[in-house]
Amino acid sequence: MTKARGGTAVFLQNRDFFGAMVVHVPLLETLRRLTGPLVVYAPFERGRMFTAIGLADEVCVYAGAGGALWSDLRERKFERIVLLRPQSFGLTALISTAGATRTLGYATALSKLVFTRTIRRNTQIYRARNYMDLVAGEAPPVSFAAAIEALAARSSATAEHAFVLMPCGSEERKLWGERNFVELALALKREHSDARFVLVLGGTEARYAELFRDAGLAECTTSLIDKSLADIAVAVRAARAVVANDCGPSHVAQLAGVPTVLVFGNWDGAARTRIAEWFDPRPGARCLTTAEPGSITDLAVTRVLEAVQAVVRDPATPGVTVAVPSRTGTTRRE
Repeated sequence: MTKARGGTAVFLQNRDFFGAMVVHVPLLETLRRLTGPLVVYAPFERGRMFTAIGLADEVCVYAGAGGALWSDLRERKFERIVLLRPQSFGLTALISTAGATRTLGYATALSKLVFTRTIRRNTQIYRARNYMDLVAGEAPPVSFAAAIEALAARSSATAEHAFVLMPCGSEERKLWGERNFVELALALKREHSDARFVLVLGGTEARYAELFRDAGLAECTTSLIDKSLADIAVAVRAARAVVANDCGPSHVAQLAGVPTVLVFGNWDGAARTRIAEWFDPRPGARCLTTAEPGSITDLAVTRVLEAVQAVVRDPATPGVTVAVPSRTGTTRRE
């Protein structure tokens, strides 16, 4: 098989979960519009999703920074290589001698000496924004919303103007809980008699559809179970508002720019640190967490309902993080 030559190579960060993949979408959508092929290098199989959704011409899964990888890069003669793994000394050294015209990465003692462009890795801003900052000037930037629009265009799915609920997630401590999502839907139905709901679920979460049916919401609820990223993008772009756990699909809503309310767990008292990098405080977005360490399931439905009403009423209002008490007390905004 003849390998593509020229173009751009991107080394994904070594975070093997769905949300970490989604925040690469604007970066890849920007770089794929440059001349030449776009090749993604991933240290895990999940990275292959980017060819399936049309964001990469090829995905190479590599085992480490060894001679085989170096030879592959030398043979392809890339115009530019983008490294998103600042902690990998081996990859930094290897890429610096791989023959690319331009090498870009986050600033380390080595990369500042051998790469053509470095910036500080900023964990105090949304991760997708820090990725875009790294390639500033390489290509006309694609907005987050335009990247999701392009993604949705690769799907044949249809959508309705509904409240999109994302109770999904792989970690129990991040889940707002079954009862809370059902109660929120019932409250929204009382507020908006025409309300419809779309549930974004993983393959093991079909029980949510049954819970909504048992609550009398079957006729106004549609479930998207194990759908593609492009199909989720279609549903999100048409959303009246999105309410989500801290989960992979929630980043589609954040990037799309639609009214969005996220609930973040504060089980260890370090929620603000996670929120800084995984929540984008853009207009029409709210991030809710508990002021005190504890279970996210204790975050009251009324608080989330108030946030949904606020973003629906004024999608242009500035984005904020709101730390609220579990049930009573003073609310703090940041």
